[in-house]
Amino acid sequence: MPYAVITEADLGDRTGFDLCREIKKEPRLSSVPVIFVSADSGMPERAEAVRSGSDAFIAKPLVPEALLESLQLTGSASPKVPVRVLAVEDDAVQIAFLRGVLENVGFIFEACANPEGLFDALDSFNSDIMILDVKLPRYSGYELARILRQDESYMTLPIIFLTVNEEDSGYIEGLKAGSDDYLIKPVSPQLLINCVRYRSKRSLLMRTLTDQDGLTRLLNRASLMRHLESIFSRAGRYEETLSVAVIDIGHFKGINDTHGHQAGDWVLRDLSQFLRDTLRKSDLIGRYGGEEFLVHFPAPRSGGSPFRNGPGSKRLRGKRAVFSGRKNHRRDFQLRHRRLPRLRNLS
Repeated sequence: MPYAVITEADLGDRTGFDLCREIKKEPRLSSVPVIFVSADSGMPERAEAVRSGSDAFIAKPLVPEALLESLQLTGSASPKVPVRVLAVEDDAVQIAFLRGVLENVGFIFEACANPEGLFDALDSFNSDIMILDVKLPRYSGYELARILRQDESYMTLPIIFLTVNEEDSGYIEGLKAGSDDYLIKPVSPQLLINCVRYRSKRSLLMRTLTDQDGLTRLLNRASLMRHLESIFSRAGRYEETLSVAVIDIGHFKGINDTHGHQAGDWVLRDLSQFLRDTLRKSDLIGRYGGEEFLVHFPAPRSGGSPFRNGPGSKRLRGKRAVFSGRKNHRRDFQLRHRRLPRLRNLS
């Protein structure tokens, strides 16, 4: 399956709009992003592209960086792993309904029946979106939403209220509490599915824009620190072992001084792509700053991380970077690895 389709609006005997419609109608290809490039970039052309189901539109003359950014953004908005849905609900019948509907279309579902265990559930499940009942034991859904919105880690987590309250006042209260949507019980399965699908897709795109480093498309430092704070807190609470690697590009300043900053950017992008291709999807990868990268390996096995005296380490140290059309330039990548056992009092 292609990563994306890039097409002109005018293809001679047919239009790119027709091609896009055919792609989006094919179930196997419907999730593939379609990007239009065109010298005609007015409202009529852009509207026709949207009507055909396009995911992005780039005006000519085409700038390679703009195309690369569009590919990365549209690709990130089409998750390769299932969306994780956490429902805060105390009704066993309602939990069974939600689980059946959402798991049937490929979502990963988890329920939290006790509001006091919400933060533990969020830490352990790592949800992409939350379904929140309004009437819960001891706490209302509105109160829980406000609590989450006061925590920096969950300010952008999509929250869908599910309630029997059809009054406008309930809807307004949900908006004030920070909800993203408000569904009335009994909700139709198709409405629920599409609400979860498109709210989570939009959230993923916004997180990509705010949490990723603009050059490497890895986590930026601020986002990386937020994730690590949560990881370290959990490790201290449950006395878990942490495995963290810091990767540094040796003599990186020499690349910039000798070949220019554009060459240095190519090296950073190349290493970032290598890390994405080499590491597991569960591994946390971020740009710590400058030419330094940080990787967290969850639940390290007895053999340690993929970079501890293993094939990943050999591949990294032998890696070559290509930039500006010149011959291959070999760079030495230095690893500083620390295994932190049984952390107790992390702050």
